[in-house]
Amino acid sequence: KELTEDDKELRWTTYKDQSEEDEAIFKKLFKKLWDKQMAEVVATYPITQELFDQDAVADKWSEDFAPLYAEMYLAAYETGLEGDEIEPAHRAVQPGIPMPGEGILNTEALDWIATRSLTMAKLVNNTTYEELRAALAIGFEEGESIPQLTRRIRSYYRDGFEKRAAVVARTEVIAASNEGAVQGYENEGILKAEFYAAIDERTCEECLGLHGNEYPIN
Repeated sequence: KELTEDDKELRWTTYKDQSEEDEAIFKKLFKKLWDKQMAEVVATYPITQELFDQDAVADKWSEDFAPLYAEMYLAAYETGLEGDEIEPAHRAVQPGIPMPGEGILNTEALDWIATRSLTMAKLVNNTTYEELRAALAIGFEEGESIPQLTRRIRSYYRDGFEKRAAVVARTEVIAASNEGAVQGYENEGILKAEFYAAIDERTCEECLGLHGNEYPIN
């Protein structure tokens, strides 16, 4: 209640700017793993007639993405503890670095990060696996050769990246940021939060109708 409308606008703008930066980082890591998977499938499929080990790939993606989830969560968590002097955090996560937030975030937060990154990795790769199988089944029905099937695999990855990465990045960045912010508010003893919509030409009627409403923090 101490925040003015200008304060709220500053928080929204900071959140938006940070989210866009995080989405770019997320998509960059997504593309690295996506392209690596394409190369591995193209190299092994003609020999083994197998695509990839879904569980092993999901574990690898989760391991690489977890530090980024932790940084997004931690940045939002810290913003929840700050006043109106807030600045976007600039960062570039590299896979394999120590998990940010250990010793700062509680066990519940770290468990959420681990579970969320693994869930995302499983959903993305399970979908990829099933869509690839379907695409190859069509190729088999049409009597395509191994080189033609290989081109079909490359086409799937090249044509599917932009849409898949954009949707996943937007969803996961918002999820991690919201979870971190709520945890930060809870730790400050805040009991209620105000729904603050992005008021511009893209605002949907549902969000506009919720703008300014207050809800219990949980």
